[in-house]
Amino acid sequence: MTVFILKIIAMISMILDHVKYAIPTTRCFPTEYFGRLALPIFAFLISEGFIHTHNRTKYMMRILFFAIISQIPFYMYAKHLVHNNVNLNVLFTFEIALLGLSIIDFFKRYEGMEKWIKYSVVVASLSLILVFTYYIHPDYSWYGVTCVWLFYLFRNNKFLISISFIMLNIVYYYIKVKKIGLVFSNKTYLSMIFSIFPLAFILLYNGKQGKKFKYFFYVFYPLHFIILYGINYFFIK
Repeated sequence: MTVFILKIIAMISMILDHVKYAIPTTRCFPTEYFGRLALPIFAFLISEGFIHTHNRTKYMMRILFFAIISQIPFYMYAKHLVHNNVNLNVLFTFEIALLGLSIIDFFKRYEGMEKWIKYSVVVASLSLILVFTYYIHPDYSWYGVTCVWLFYLFRNNKFLISISFIMLNIVYYYIKVKKIGLVFSNKTYLSMIFSIFPLAFILLYNGKQGKKFKYFFYVFYPLHFIILYGINYFFIK
């Protein structure tokens, strides 16, 4: 399975997740469950992009640029259709994750201190990043950041990727349920299962790029918010 195919799957999943807020009649369909596939796949692709890009600074600047470009369309969609309290779009989440990967990579190559000191500095830095992420409240928050980190750290071990990702989802949904004072329901279990299901696609990744549409997927992210908002504003209301 190539990068291109993974992007297509994630893109379709993202549309299925978001369309129910723009077109209320689609809420009778289980689109939100299929929508759980998008974030993990995109997080995996972000980690792969960091690994394979020729210029990591440019890669991070590109993500940041499209995060800024996407913020107004995301705000229109999130505040007026979803009515949630998320402050920043998911590209900011990925940008924060890339900052963490840069720290990991720097100290991995740095030879000027003892290993235990390097590990301590890295752990402390990543912990601060997660706290910072939690308080600025971007889309998918610490969960999205941690997804990227796990896919990067365990990229050469499919077993560890699988175990760590499953455990992350269990912890995430446990915290999510307890935070709003509810108990696990069939809906919660289904959401968690569909959040774990992307592993089936990720583990089939063959390391190949496939077809190249370099900026299409970046542009599509803010564009689909504009389209969904326009459909809701002009045709639904």
